[in-house]
Amino acid sequence: GTYSVPSINSAFNILSLAGGVNKLGTLIDIEIIRNGEQVATLDVYQFLTNPKKFTHTYLQDGDFIVVRPAAGYVNVTGEVIRPSKYEIKEGESLIDVLKFAGDLTPYADKETINITQIKNNALQFSSLSLDFAKTNKVLVHFGDKINVQRIQSLIHNIVEIKGSVNVPGFYKFNKGDKILTLINSA
Repeated sequence: GTYSVPSINSAFNILSLAGGVNKLGTLIDIEIIRNGEQVATLDVYQFLTNPKKFTHTYLQDGDFIVVRPAAGYVNVTGEVIRPSKYEIKEGESLIDVLKFAGDLTPYADKETINITQIKNNALQFSSLSLDFAKTNKVLVHFGDKINVQRIQSLIHNIVEIKGSVNVPGFYKFNKGDKILTLINSA
C-alpha cells in the first residue's frame, strides 16, 4: 500500500508499519527503489545477526519498498538455539545458516550434523562435523533439511554405588582407580 510518514522513518520502520513481510516474501533481499533505480537492499537477517553493522536506509518522497517472493528455504532442526525454516541466498554455507539459527546449543554433537539434500532427482543424506563445515565451505540449497544431533546422554567417568554403604550414589571414576577406593568413598 501507500503510506504517508515523517521523513525520519527508515525502510525497516515502514515495513513494520505495513505489518511486516508475509510468509511468502523475502526477508533478505528487500529492494528500495528511488526514481526507478534500486538504491539499497534491506536484509532483516543481517539486522538480527549483527545489528551494530546494520545500516538503516531512510526513505524519500516517492520511494518504493519492493518485497519479492523468497527464493529458497532450508529447514534447521535439532540442537540449535532457534530451530526453524530459514531463507537462503545463492552461495550461502551451512555455517551461515547455523548463525541464522543462533548457533549450536551446549548439547549439540559437533561431530554429527546431518543434511538431507535433493540431488539428481533423489534425496541424498550426508553427515559431517562442524570443523569440516568450517574448513570446507559446505553450501546449502533450497529444500535442504539440516539436523544437528544431540550429544550422547551417557556420562563418562562416573560409577553408581548401591547397597550396604553409608552414602550410596554417583562417584567420579578415573582410569586406574580401584573399586575398594570407590567403596571407601561411599
